[in-house]
Amino acid sequence: TYLSLSARVVSKAGHPELIPNDLAEHLIRFTGPPRTAFRTRPLFEIFVPEYWEHNFGSGELVRDKIVVIGAEGKWQKDELLTPFGPMPGAEVHLNVLNGLLHGESVSDLSPFARAVVTILTAILGSALWLSIRSPWLRLLALGGIDAVTPFFALWFYNHQNLYLPCLAPLLALNSTVFFGLVSDFTFERIEKARLQSALQTRDDLTHMIIHDLRAPLNLVTGYVDILEQMASDKLNPDEAECVTGAKQGADDMGDMITTLLDVGRLEAGEMPLRLQGYDLAEIAREAADRFTPVLRDRTLRCEMPPEPVAVSCDADVIRRILENLLSNALKFTKSDGTIRINVARTGADVTVSVSDNGEGIPRDQHEYIFEKFGQTNSGRQHRHSTGLGLAFCRLAVEAHQGKIGVQ
Repeated sequence: TYLSLSARVVSKAGHPELIPNDLAEHLIRFTGPPRTAFRTRPLFEIFVPEYWEHNFGSGELVRDKIVVIGAEGKWQKDELLTPFGPMPGAEVHLNVLNGLLHGESVSDLSPFARAVVTILTAILGSALWLSIRSPWLRLLALGGIDAVTPFFALWFYNHQNLYLPCLAPLLALNSTVFFGLVSDFTFERIEKARLQSALQTRDDLTHMIIHDLRAPLNLVTGYVDILEQMASDKLNPDEAECVTGAKQGADDMGDMITTLLDVGRLEAGEMPLRLQGYDLAEIAREAADRFTPVLRDRTLRCEMPPEPVAVSCDADVIRRILENLLSNALKFTKSDGTIRINVARTGADVTVSVSDNGEGIPRDQHEYIFEKFGQTNSGRQHRHSTGLGLAFCRLAVEAHQGKIGVQ
């Protein structure tokens, strides 16, 4: 069971050429545990027993030993690709011989064991694929498996003399990852493009319809105005009330159309603001005064600082924002409730708040209500609610470089 190797390559007779000293290191790295080896010696020392008897008192240098001699010296140019990199053919042959003599030949897996390895690899890849939603994290996780598995197989090869057929399953796994990522990104782009196209078509159609509604609505509003002027002379009280209701409905529809068109213009950045210096407290008072006639039993309190609150803004747009907020507060405040509008300056910032003691807005819907057509469940019960008012408020406030939110 004991083996020592002494290798010699002679390019020409009488001109011995020593094998490099790192050959033993290659043998150790390739076969596993170190083996006892001779140092390289000239040929005449090996084949002249008298030399050993004269110098060492023994001529048994090669007894029970194997001496490998290459007479052509081709191994230096004849390299074979191995799992450990390029190696000379002589080195590979010596390692094979060493492994056979020590009973350390590499064993292969049975077909059943190979199938198990492949199935386990597929299960692991599928589990990671399903559990990780981000394509980039999938790539990172599966790439880590690809990087670690060869070293795992190399450990088995060096220490257990077992060949694990990990390459084919890994190639299959990599192919699955590649095509899966490509399909994810491709279909995601296609779906996004389709969705964007559908949304653009919807917005264009809506804008066209809303814009075309203005002409007939203006005609209706004009006739209703004429009827309203005649109401006191030619209509009885019930008929006059009907005319007033029609006028209010036409005005509400006109406001809805204006809001929807303005939301589209703000989203497209096509609504220029006429910025000038104004007293924000005065704008807030004007907005509050509009709701005084419809308060009924509700209370509207204005909390303003005594001095002017000068800001640069578009007064008409800011007034519409406050009217939208006050209108919402009025809708959801009971008859004996209180609505407050507060203007305060904190350093360089100005804060305007509209509050009420109504039913409130669920916390999970605080962001949603500022989206287009975003409404709370209670908001959908109001027939005059379109879900556009707060969307307009958000876009208009952001156009003024401000922020809007719910507490």
